[in-house]
Amino acid sequence: MGTYYRVLAYCDPEPAQADVEQKLEQQLATLNATFSNYDDNSELAQFNRVPVQTWQELSPELLGVLDAAQQVYTQSEGALDVSIAPLVAAWGFGPNASDALPPDEALLTEVRARVGLEFLELNLGTGKARKQRGVELDLSALAKGFAVDALSDNLTSLGCSNHLVDIGGEVRALGAKPSGQQWRVGIEIPNDAQLGGVARALPLRNQGVATSGDYRNFVAQDKARWSHTIDPRTGRPVSHLLASVTVVLPTTMLADAWATAFTVMGADAALAYAEQQGWPVLTIERRTALTPESTVSAPQIQQSLDERFEIRYTRAMSTLLSPVHEGQP
Repeated sequence: MGTYYRVLAYCDPEPAQADVEQKLEQQLATLNATFSNYDDNSELAQFNRVPVQTWQELSPELLGVLDAAQQVYTQSEGALDVSIAPLVAAWGFGPNASDALPPDEALLTEVRARVGLEFLELNLGTGKARKQRGVELDLSALAKGFAVDALSDNLTSLGCSNHLVDIGGEVRALGAKPSGQQWRVGIEIPNDAQLGGVARALPLRNQGVATSGDYRNFVAQDKARWSHTIDPRTGRPVSHLLASVTVVLPTTMLADAWATAFTVMGADAALAYAEQQGWPVLTIERRTALTPESTVSAPQIQQSLDERFEIRYTRAMSTLLSPVHEGQP
């Protein structure tokens, strides 16, 4: 899926480490062959090439993720739309990124006519799907989270019920460390000049967490700076001051999906929706718009966090947060 993975696991009874690693590697290879948009032979890539109006049998994994994507698409009123692959490419991101930036209006109009999950039809009874128009799917907003959950379930079945799985920054933690302490992950300060700084520490137990933001993946050209998060409703990169949003939910797949949806929606709408649902959500907003010339210098980042960024979170998140101590969480 074009990213890294990390697994920390404590097993009882303790299996041979090599056996566990082999099983996880095999599972990752299968998941990558299902969901990757960097592999032309993946199941997803093949479905993208299936002619319009042609029913195609899909694996339960792919069909299940597409079903979840449609549900979040409806609930978020289109803020999450996994059919935006052509728009992502048009704005210079993804495996088929265009070099002609910014895209002209004629191209955007043509591409937007093929975007919309209402053009994807699923038949869960037969395990098949078809496209009403030439939609092209990109599941990067759910697939990593789904893979995290799948590896976590596999680890539990192998006797490793205390573990932390991280794929591309999407994390699920089950059980606890051998000391009995909760797993803790850091919510990163959203600044591309110093990646790795921690804004808050977040304890997790039997939960999934995902963070979406615009500070790791963007395009800067001349005086313009475009986020990789494309608003499907406008066909353009988001332009609000939300730098990152962190979501905690029982499954990492849904945390992943809603982190992307909330990044599109903006902080006010995201926090209002999450508060209504009783979800732990934290947003970090810039106080001023970021341009290619205004990147925060690394030595200033820690002491200037409160001056340059505003952190807000729901009541459910306030019960989870812990202060940052010296060193990494």
